[in-house]
Amino acid sequence: MKLSDWLTHQDYDKGVALYQELVPGAPLLSLFRIGQNSFTEKKLFEELSKLRPLPDEAQQRSGTPKLVAQNPEVPGQAREQQAPDWTEDQRRMFRERATAHAQMKSATNASDRKALAFRILAITDRIEKTLKGPEVDDSLTDDPVELIKLRNNNRAYISKFKDHENRQIEVQRRRRQNEIIEGKLG
Repeated sequence: MKLSDWLTHQDYDKGVALYQELVPGAPLLSLFRIGQNSFTEKKLFEELSKLRPLPDEAQQRSGTPKLVAQNPEVPGQAREQQAPDWTEDQRRMFRERATAHAQMKSATNASDRKALAFRILAITDRIEKTLKGPEVDDSLTDDPVELIKLRNNNRAYISKFKDHENRQIEVQRRRRQNEIIEGKLG
């Protein structure tokens, strides 16, 4: 199967086989062999899209294909590689979950598989909590003066710490709290 054919008719298993053929021994193969889920589907598409050759003058002169990541929303348009806005803790949890998936594939004992399945579910819950962010206490005062003070304090905090990775959860909480305050101030 050709890469261009796969990019138009995406079949997960054929994509894994194609990736193995194009990039033998790649570390991501073990992730793709874990099984099909939304994360591995997206990652497989991204990795195979990176291998799509683009014709340009240098390639035509040298005969060597130039590999550029493609933007799936705009066919033929290259895009810059951007890492998701995940904290280091979220990245660690994703790696931990992928490792547990891999261990589950090789586990033969039913009780080990069950323990790993519950571990994966627990990790997934933790990931979802961090992606969703902390809960906001919506039992705020009805006094408009106090609400305006709190909103301004939140704005100052957000402005000061919006680029600090270790404060992103609190920044998100304060943004949501400000949305609630704006609703109350109407």
